[in-house]
Amino acid sequence: MKQGVRSPGWRKTDKGIVAMCAKKTIGVVAVLAAILSSFGGPHPVCVQPAEGYNCWPMIQSVRGKLVCVYTSGTRHDPGERGRGTFARTSSDGGRTWSARVTVAQDPKKGQTPVAKGLDEKGDMLVWVRCYGGGPLMALYRTKDGSSFERVAEPALDKGPMMQITDVFRVPKVGLMSFWFGGSYA
Repeated sequence: MKQGVRSPGWRKTDKGIVAMCAKKTIGVVAVLAAILSSFGGPHPVCVQPAEGYNCWPMIQSVRGKLVCVYTSGTRHDPGERGRGTFARTSSDGGRTWSARVTVAQDPKKGQTPVAKGLDEKGDMLVWVRCYGGGPLMALYRTKDGSSFERVAEPALDKGPMMQITDVFRVPKVGLMSFWFGGSYA
């Protein structure tokens, strides 16, 4: 890790792999993963070592492969123009990570992942919040984390959109995500 980076606090859980962020005065500088089954053993592995503000990571297991989706920009601003959503995969439990692939990036918009889940076939779904015009949210699908396709841009209320939840399955209904609006103020 870089000098001046504060290590995150780790806590032992039975969940296996989690994403953690290390913070520096200017913001998040790395997306990290740790294998918690061997807590106290291997050190966290840097998933995204590039300069910038790499943040809002989410990890999903897809067909035995870990897929880490995150956003990258220059500051803590989800609407920053040019901020994109990217992914990396690991086939060895998070010890090594693939080169990054683009999920969504537009130089005129800020695009930040906000939720994820699996569809009925086991494909990963990722909700990406879009700032700068156009739809508020876009839903992307991947079979393996190496390529993503946009599958939906729902016509949501253009009011103050705050969040959309992870994708989950309701028996006899299908896949769902809750969304809510309002103001943090």
